[in-house]
Amino acid sequence: MSDTAEQTRHFDIAIIGGGFAGVYCARRLQRRIGHLGKKIGLIAQENHMVFQPMLPEVVGGSLSPRHVVNPIRLLCDDADVLKGEVRSVDLKARTLQLDGGHFSPNIRISFDHLVIATGSEVDLSRMPGMAEHAFLMRNAGDAMKLRAAIISRMEEANLLHDEAARRRLLSFVVVGGGYSGVETAGQMMDLLRGVCHYYDMIRPEEISVTLVHSRERLLPTLDETLGDYTRRVLEKNGLRLLLEKKVRAATAKSVLLDDGMKIEATTIVCTVGNGPHALVVKLGKTGALPVEHGKIVVSATGKVMGLDHVWAAGDWAAFPKADGGLCPDKAQFALREGEHVAENIAATIFGHPLEPFTFTGQG
Repeated sequence: MSDTAEQTRHFDIAIIGGGFAGVYCARRLQRRIGHLGKKIGLIAQENHMVFQPMLPEVVGGSLSPRHVVNPIRLLCDDADVLKGEVRSVDLKARTLQLDGGHFSPNIRISFDHLVIATGSEVDLSRMPGMAEHAFLMRNAGDAMKLRAAIISRMEEANLLHDEAARRRLLSFVVVGGGYSGVETAGQMMDLLRGVCHYYDMIRPEEISVTLVHSRERLLPTLDETLGDYTRRVLEKNGLRLLLEKKVRAATAKSVLLDDGMKIEATTIVCTVGNGPHALVVKLGKTGALPVEHGKIVVSATGKVMGLDHVWAAGDWAAFPKADGGLCPDKAQFALREGEHVAENIAATIFGHPLEPFTFTGQG
């Protein structure tokens, strides 16, 4: 067979996605049906899982990058882990096409069950300039780049005698008041205040960290009292909060808000703009998957509506929450959704009834 000829593989259960939902689904399947000799394949664009909730601690320096990255092959040692990008899926034929890279042929994978746990992608197209000028918080590399940029701004500011110029360099903006935005802003403030006294030319009052949030309170997925408490703590520690304001555009030296306000800043961090994975969008447009508001419609069992062999979990699965509404896009839910899907796939194989998702959250 030539190097460019298409390869074929078969899995009893194929899982697309190497985040919390996909990895924990594979781990639970290993435990539940591994003894049956069933082949489990986990397909991910990276060969490691990132513990994204702890990325802000990498920015602040309280955690090392190696503490938030785990090799998927070590986590799922009995599953076949394939690194590559899924280009297409034929749900009727139960096949998918995997692009493994520039020097590898495409892989045609067939499956009996498919779990879609792709997670989200960043789409900043609605905010001109944000993609070009903002730091993201998606992986350990992003966190390290942001930390390096913060230190670089401090070093540059320390060279200047002009206070106004120093203040412009030491103005930082974080966009988004969810978990990632709040924790990143807090860690940035801790880092800046912690190292400030090492710089002779910089005074603490010259440093500004501004958090811009489109809603009326922080952490909207939590109880209102917790959001208000978070606001008080951040403001007490010197963080500047701008609530009920949206970012209209960004430049290399400023952030423009929808009310016309302009914030001078050379360091912008964007923690919003998550959108559905391109594969989910494509399957939804063709009608192959039931998709509403960018999310795959699933029952409380995790099975995709209208498809007996397709399951979904994670950020872009519209997973019904036991106490009403849909599960939020948070790690604690994605992890348990993945495990729940695994339990119900095992139940299907054993001929047992499927169980509904009952987890409602911790804190």
